[in-house]
Amino acid sequence: MLKKMYVSAIGVDRDSQQPVVVLKDEENRRILPIWIGNAEARAISQAMLKIKPPRPGTHDLMLSMVESLGFKVKEVIIEAIESQAFRATIKLEAADKPGQEVEIDARASDAIALALRAESTISVAAEVLQTASVAADPEQEEKESADFKDFLGKLKASDFAAVANNSGEGDETEEDE
Repeated sequence: MLKKMYVSAIGVDRDSQQPVVVLKDEENRRILPIWIGNAEARAISQAMLKIKPPRPGTHDLMLSMVESLGFKVKEVIIEAIESQAFRATIKLEAADKPGQEVEIDARASDAIALALRAESTISVAAEVLQTASVAADPEQEEKESADFKDFLGKLKASDFAAVANNSGEGDETEEDE
């Protein structure tokens, strides 16, 4: 299962002094920080600010090549974490043949920079979110979790029987016989 996300911010980790791109889901519930290199941080920042360099940068060149070959960037998927590095797939679709796709393995930072330039979707696999994301609002998540546990604690087996009896399944009437 994939979750659509967007680039929320780019900054510098206080401890490591390394750039971090922050992805957020559309509901603003989960945050996925991804540590990246300086060049990728610059490329992502320029794309976020819609800054066009005087000469094409690497990601501008990538997009130009993709489009010149008759494709468009359909989606970027951050699909795994291997050896503490995020792995992504860039999905290209033939511009004149919808449905004809090509997948390219990429670093997450490069894929994000390309997706921003192409204005395409960024999605993250559920497994990656479970492993590496954090709550956008930990207090709200803790309250919702406590409320849910409270709700579960109040449930009785008879509550389920009442729902099953009201569903109409298994009930026979004279007309059914």
